Amino acid sequence: MKILYVTDLHGNINHYEQVLELAKRKDIDICINGADVLPKGGDLHSTQRIFIKEYLIKYAKKWKKEVNKPYYFTTGNDDLEFLDYNLFFTCKFHKDFRFMQNFCSYEIKSKNVVIVNYNNVKDYPFGLKNRCRLDNKNDDIDLIQYGPVYATSDGFENIMDWRAEAIKKPTIEEELKTITYDINLYKKRGYIVIFNCHVPPIGCGLDILLNGQPVGSDAVTNFILNVQPHLSLHGHIHESPMVTNKYYNYIDTTLCVQPGQEINKLHYAVIDIDENNCSIKGIKING
Repeated sequence: MKILYVTDLHGNINHYEQVLELAKRKDIDICINGADVLPKGGDLHSTQRIFIKEYLIKYAKKWKKEVNKPYYFTTGNDDLEFLDYNLFFTCKFHKDFRFMQNFCSYEIKSKNVVIVNYNNVKDYPFGLKNRCRLDNKNDDIDLIQYGPVYATSDGFENIMDWRAEAIKKPTIEEELKTITYDINLYKKRGYIVIFNCHVPPIGCGLDILLNGQPVGSDAVTNFILNVQPHLSLHGHIHESPMVTNKYYNYIDTTLCVQPGQEINKLHYAVIDIDENNCSIKGIKING
């Protein structure tokens, strides 16, 4: 079974069209678009709504007609959270074009595969905070903050005390505990478990900024180490693979993939899975 994995497309139409052509050319079985699927620049409330209405719906129909294979995607920290419902509702009319909700599992029974999705991220200095979390109870917010806000359907709400807000929320460590049972159950049932998690683990070279600083999640690393999904898919830090030349690594037996992304060049991974033995046969990276 071949999986085509991309992430951080940020509404780049050229990249979307290339993904469709790749899916046809490489005869993939499943496409997973990891997170941050909507445009990032300009008036987010306008551009992201327009992208869904005027492009993504047509893309779903085109995918069905020309590829006709399962396509799974989810939103990330730069996608306005209130639009999740729009995406979920839109995709109900497109059988194989599936929006993955946070904390949810998606069985592909014909392939003996399940995708378990988690799309919140470790706190960062930037403004949009809807999907930001502290990593664990010992974590704190970034010392530098550039105008923290929550996005609502009506606009942006300034957060006067982001630290006070952040410590009220469950941590990434706490949230991941809620999906531990699902992964263990699916593994016992003989499924190939794919963990789609936008924030990368720390300590694997998949989370490095241009200045060399690692910004991945301890909680994600520990979670993968403890539950050992067969495959773990990440993104978020676009430049990391270009800095480290590492597009994947292992945490014990789990293959962790982070292809990165560029505006003018599509990065992607094709992962070949042995369905009978629940094992990874190979991986090819374009980056």
